[in-house]
Amino acid sequence: SDVSDFDEEWEELVQQMQQILVAFLLPWLGRWLGRKFSFWTWSRFVEWYYYPRITIAK
Repeated sequence: SDVSDFDEEWEELVQQMQQILVAFLLPWLGRWLGRKFSFWTWSRFVEWYYYPRITIAK
């Protein structure tokens, strides 16, 4: 009986941890990765578009 109670509580704890992961951690991780990726792509675009053109004046 004690073992089955422990198993039920363990399963409930695992389910709660999964809900926390899905509800909070995954959106936070997605937002963080999205910001990193957008910063990286924007810096690449700016470097490509505004690359200083070096001309040698004679």
